[in-house]
Amino acid sequence: MQSEGKSGDFFYSTGDSRYMMKTIAQSEYQTFRKMIPEYVQHMTVENLDAKPPTPGLNSLICKFCGLHKMKTMINGYVTKIYFVVMLNCNPPDDVIPIHRRFDLKGSYKGRSAIKKKKDVQSLKQLPLNEAFDTILKDNDFDKLKSSIGHVRLGDQKKVLFTNAMRADVNFLQRHEIMDYSLIVSIHFKTDTYRDLIQRRNSEDIRDP
Repeated sequence: MQSEGKSGDFFYSTGDSRYMMKTIAQSEYQTFRKMIPEYVQHMTVENLDAKPPTPGLNSLICKFCGLHKMKTMINGYVTKIYFVVMLNCNPPDDVIPIHRRFDLKGSYKGRSAIKKKKDVQSLKQLPLNEAFDTILKDNDFDKLKSSIGHVRLGDQKKVLFTNAMRADVNFLQRHEIMDYSLIVSIHFKTDTYRDLIQRRNSEDIRDP
């Protein structure tokens, strides 16, 4: 169990890390309940030419499996708990270990997980294939580009990614949802930036 972010919501994960449960506010529960029919359409039907466009399984939005309300007794009072069950966007560590995680909002204001210069330098010196548990943010991403490189996509993946993101943003706008992030999880096959560059120069990223 852990609480991440300013909301104070709690996250629980299954033993195999495949599913996650997140507590939500009553207002979020009501909003999500209203949008379920369109959400299912958006997540299951791939038709980017439709109005509105739907990316289907290519969507970058969380894959929610359930929306629940539970009543329980706390200190003699009936309390309602609202929560969602979702697929974890990261694979289990014993399948593919994730070495860096970024929570990107496209804003720089207050978007730093590492604020001390010495801590930034320490992270730059950390082997790439050694896990760093703190979830990094937009300013950290910019500061670390020289040590982890840029995120590159092949031509076909770039088109697929861009189209899906545009459809997702369209969906979120229609439902007046603005507090969302792009989660970037990175697995490195090498431990140094020099080796990473050599590996990238030897690979053809244009392939899908």
